[in-house]
Amino acid sequence: MVIIGFLTGMITEILGVQCGWIFGDYEYLDALGYKVLGVPVLIGVNWALLAVITGAIAQQFYKNIIMRIIIGVALMLFLDLLIEPIAPMLDFWVFEGGEVPLQNYIGWAAVAFFLQFIFHFFKISIKGWFPHQLYLLQIIFFTVLLIKQTTIGL
Repeated sequence: MVIIGFLTGMITEILGVQCGWIFGDYEYLDALGYKVLGVPVLIGVNWALLAVITGAIAQQFYKNIIMRIIIGVALMLFLDLLIEPIAPMLDFWVFEGGEVPLQNYIGWAAVAFFLQFIFHFFKISIKGWFPHQLYLLQIIFFTVLLIKQTTIGL
């Protein structure tokens, strides 16, 4: 799952950066480190990590695979909604024109759907609270930065 998540993330992001497909026209800045065809390797790692932790959280809510996929996609999309407003200020990435297009969120949902489908179809099971804690930590981290940015500026 980690390899599929990493490769899916990298390929879709490369298509995004190089062609404007999937997520819109954007470019990665320098804060995330070494890049392959304009995409930081860390982004591929992030896609894999997010797919696994959100899939693990979603599997605890329902037995139904469709509901698990929907919850996993929603969790992934929610985190993207938190990160997008502050990504340019953190030197992560920037969209052409400075506005995040709707295409980005549709693309995120599509890629997340694919990854959640794979996770739940193959019945990957992760026990314990680590996925919850890691997801919550990311929410807290980006929420604090977002609040800081909107109240006093970064």
